[in-house]
Order: sequence, then C-alpha cells, then structure tokens
Amino acid sequence: MKALTSVVLLAAACQPAEPRRPLEPIPAAPAAAPSTAAEPTFAQTQADKFNSVFGLTPLVSGGPDELRVWSMEYLAGHTRGIIVAPSRITVHEVQDAKPGRPRRVGVLETAQPSPVFRKMDYLASLDGAEWFCPVVDGGALIVDGLHNGRHFSLSATNAWDCEAEKMKSLNEVLGLIGDLPEAR
Repeated sequence: MKALTSVVLLAAACQPAEPRRPLEPIPAAPAAAPSTAAEPTFAQTQADKFNSVFGLTPLVSGGPDELRVWSMEYLAGHTRGIIVAPSRITVHEVQDAKPGRPRRVGVLETAQPSPVFRKMDYLASLDGAEWFCPVVDGGALIVDGLHNGRHFSLSATNAWDCEAEKMKSLNEVLGLIGDLPEAR
C-alpha cells in the first residue's frame, strides 16, 4: 500500500495546478516603412564633411560636370582638395596636425577642360565603390563628382601605394587632372 500511495502522490505532484493555456504567438514587429533615400556611402559622408570644412556647396544631381578629389595623408594629418571644373582647377588644403584654418591654395584658369573630363564616364561607373589596399600608414582618396547631371562618389584607401589593377587605373585617370595651381 505504501508503494501505491507513493505512485498516487507522485502522479498528483506531476499534474499542473490549473490547466495550461496554449502559447500565444509573439506578434510580428510592425513593418518598417520603405526608405525612399539610400543610406549615404562612406565617400558621400566624407565629401560632405570636406565641403563643409572648406565652405563649398555640396554637389547635387542636375548640376554641371565637376570633379572633387580629396586626398588625406593619415600620419601627416594633411588634407588636400582638388576641384576640377571645365575651365578652372582650384586647390584647397588643411594641415590637420597643426592648428589652423583651411585655406585655398590657388586657382588655375584653363583654356581647355582638363583631360580628366574625357574619363568622367569611367569615374561615374565606379559610383559607390569602396576600395581598400592594406598598407601601413598611407591615406585615402575620396572622389566626388557630377557627370551628365548625375552625382557619383567613391573611396579608395592607399590608392597610390597599391598594385591592384583597379587602383592603378584610378591613379592613371586622376593623373589626367594636369597642372595644379601653385601655392600663393
């Protein structure tokens, strides 16, 4: 009888005190509204910062062809911006490692558009590219431009020290900018 009582007590202990309810499904999170604007790329974000620092109006789709190339040397703390318009090349720079204000280095009026304008289709085709070449020290290029009314931007880290074909091609195209104005 003692064994039977133990089994009955054990069975009673295993019964829930109240009936279990079925689990309710967890409600789904509300769907996010679709975004109408793409998130800015690293290159766009950096270009916007440089435009702000140097007091330039950001490039927007629909404007005339223009190319802005920002180069940053990490350890030297030097940033240079080359703004290429069809009849003018302007150079801006700032030495980040030393206190000081950004300055316009010079302006070069040109009779003919820079040869780099012949390669704008190529540069525009790289829109959104973010290339990286692992080099100690180094720097980065931010290319921001307008071509046929369309805005494009890309970034290339350590582009001038890299053996990758895509970096060599980019350096070759940017080398077409030509003569730069001398510092005043």
